[in-house]
Amino acid sequence: MGSSRTAIVHDVEIMTVNIGSVFEVGDTEKVVPRAAVLALQREYPFFYGNEGDSLAFNVFKLPLLKTNLYENVNTETINMDPCLTVNHLRIVGVSNSAHVQIGSAKTVNSEARVLNIRHFFRNPYETQ
Repeated sequence: MGSSRTAIVHDVEIMTVNIGSVFEVGDTEKVVPRAAVLALQREYPFFYGNEGDSLAFNVFKLPLLKTNLYENVNTETINMDPCLTVNHLRIVGVSNSAHVQIGSAKTVNSEARVLNIRHFFRNPYETQ
């Protein structure tokens, strides 16, 4: 991962970290956050009881498409200070397999699969 640095964090304010997300201070080798979200909304709140199986939908079963973009990039990093310093960090929300880190990570592999289903009697986006 390169040279080690010390993370000095004075103040962090995060309102919400949820749904497979990560907040981390320091270094890590690998971060693999995952989220699978099925949201069903109906104008009339009637549910059959067997609608929560996310595996019934292809979006949750299909293999993730991955790109094979590998380029040889020469980089040189010079850390003039052995400390990574953060004075103030304010975040409203971190959601759906997001990753917020003060430090370094060798590999980050995030995946979020979200399916929103909305059933309405009339189209809520059409004007009357």
